[in-house]
Amino acid sequence: MKRLLIAAALLGSTGFLYAQQPTSEKQNEYAGKTFTKVTDPASFPGGTDSLNRYVKTHGHFPKKIGTLNIFAYIHIDTTGKATAVQVINDTDKDYEAELSRIIKTAPHWTPAAINGVPVLYRHKQKITIVYP
Repeated sequence: MKRLLIAAALLGSTGFLYAQQPTSEKQNEYAGKTFTKVTDPASFPGGTDSLNRYVKTHGHFPKKIGTLNIFAYIHIDTTGKATAVQVINDTDKDYEAELSRIIKTAPHWTPAAINGVPVLYRHKQKITIVYP
């Protein structure tokens, strides 16, 4: 009898755990919408400094003396892949095309989420490249 009660309690608690998972209703509600405000923003592995290093080491930008600051919107899908890059400050079109190429081939981001449900996300990012 004791074993039966323990088994019933365990089965009942696993149903409760599954009830806490994001529902497909929420996934359907968020599908196709791009968000700029979320509970968990997208993040590049290692953070902003890591993203800046990745861009500088993988990019083929004309060498300038000084610091290059590029501001861009990066669109991140629900799997963490960067799908679009839109430079928002006045920058040479060659820089914009190269930045887009690099970001789209970069490692996947941690996707943004709303209450645990991954969503499409538009992330504003400052990318700094320092040339000696």
